[in-house]
Amino acid sequence: MNRNFIKIFALGVAAVFSAGIANAQVRLPEGYFLKTLPNGLDVLVIENSKVPLTTIEIAVKNGAYTEGPEFSGLSHLFEHMFFKANKDYPTQEKFLKRTQELGAIWNGTTNTERVNYYFTFDRDSLKAGLKFMNAAIRFPIYREEDMKKSARWLTVNFSVPKVIRVSSFGMACSKSFGVISLPAKTLSECMK
Repeated sequence: MNRNFIKIFALGVAAVFSAGIANAQVRLPEGYFLKTLPNGLDVLVIENSKVPLTTIEIAVKNGAYTEGPEFSGLSHLFEHMFFKANKDYPTQEKFLKRTQELGAIWNGTTNTERVNYYFTFDRDSLKAGLKFMNAAIRFPIYREEDMKKSARWLTVNFSVPKVIRVSSFGMACSKSFGVISLPAKTLSECMK
């Protein structure tokens, strides 16, 4: 009975300790602020008053590993489309004109598990930059001619397989932005 008491006591202590760790606040360096909004969006602010710039970045948990075969390449295509048009700037010309007005440096990247979009500009443009990013991320416009242009660019510049996945289902390869060859049995099949 004494052994059972010790086991139960040890499990209880471990449960209390684990709960404490799970509820512990992340300790961030000075000038870093992290808040999770009710909609689940994590907002990280890094304050550095020595630099007269502001960067707004959106990182999306999506990429080649999170896309099913039927959607392979869409993350990369949407990354390109992000910088084309939105409800406030309905053409790429207007979008680019606004980035010039803000003095913005901008880009995006697509990776295996993440896509990010960012704008960097003078810190006095923070409010205008947030408005600009809001329109771009929440209200994009996907015009057919822009989609075709981006698809052609991606096909020309990424004509070799860019993703090769190996799983219990076999090998899958994604050529260009969405031309799928499934299931592939060998690497040479992926290279066709």
